[in-house]
Parts: sequence; structure tokens; C-alpha cells
Amino acid sequence: MTAQNAIHELKQVRQYCSARAIPAIDYAIQVLQGLAERERMVEAEKAKGPQGPSQPEGFPD
Repeated sequence: MTAQNAIHELKQVRQYCSARAIPAIDYAIQVLQGLAERERMVEAEKAKGPQGPSQPEGFPD
């Protein structure tokens, strides 16, 4: 399950929970939105390709 899936499901649950539980559901949604943003950033970095130093061809003499 991704963070986006969990956010969607929590929004559905929020419709049926008690008024007392709404702040906890809202907090969980905020936390998962931060996680989803971080997931998007990681995927964007992966799409850019390797970031480390380039490997030299063969072994040094």
C-alpha cells in the first residue's frame, strides 16, 4: 500500500468516524501526505539516474 492509497482510505473512514476521532484522522492524513511527498521526491531522484562518482574503466595501473 502506498501513502496515497492510505490517504484515500483514511478520507473515506473520516466520513463515518465520530467527531471525537476526526482530529486523529486529520493528523494521520497530514503525516501520510508528508510521506507521499517524500516518496515523490525519491522517485524523481531515481529517475534522474545515479548521483555517485563515476567508476573508472578497469583498475588503476
